[in-house]
Amino acid sequence: RTVVMVTHDVDHLPACCDRVLLLKTGQVRAMGAPSGVFEGQVLSDLYGCAMEVAPRGGRYHAFSLGGEERS
Repeated sequence: RTVVMVTHDVDHLPACCDRVLLLKTGQVRAMGAPSGVFEGQVLSDLYGCAMEVAPRGGRYHAFSLGGEERS
């Protein structure tokens, strides 16, 4: 089965996904297993600010560390 889910809340995805695709302005920024995609640098590039990722309870929780936004 294939299910396509669109969300801005990445905290929910790893618990239910084998593979994820991250897009920004319609372009693929990262694709693969959640463990490879949900990394601080990947999300920092995606969101334009410093990010930290903490695995907890089978999910990856992303936290903004603040700082200047980048485009």
